Amino acid sequence: MIKPGEDEGIVHMDANGKFLFQHSYPHVINHFQMINEKEVIVLDVPNAHIDIINLEKKEVRSINHQYHFQDVIQMRIEAFEDSKYFAIIEKGTYNVHNLYIAYYNYNDTHEP
Repeated sequence: MIKPGEDEGIVHMDANGKFLFQHSYPHVINHFQMINEKEVIVLDVPNAHIDIINLEKKEVRSINHQYHFQDVIQMRIEAFEDSKYFAIIEKGTYNVHNLYIAYYNYNDTHEP
């Protein structure tokens, strides 16, 4: 972290601890997942999008996504590397019985 306590971010370092790349967020990152050895998905709920960060190319692509819940505890990411798709799964709680699944091709930045 460049500014601990002010920003949160995804940091890429090599095996020797050398800093390679960082993408910062002005809010808490509650859910992210590696989808392959070069890319990470970040659920950016406050900004209503999903970021796909390519650590090798040091680039960030965003996909607009309307989250159905604001609490990321109700969300998870499933990545299917062989097919180049991932899914954002949002499930309700004991009093909300909805399940939302949106599939995306992570080589594409279009809507699901």
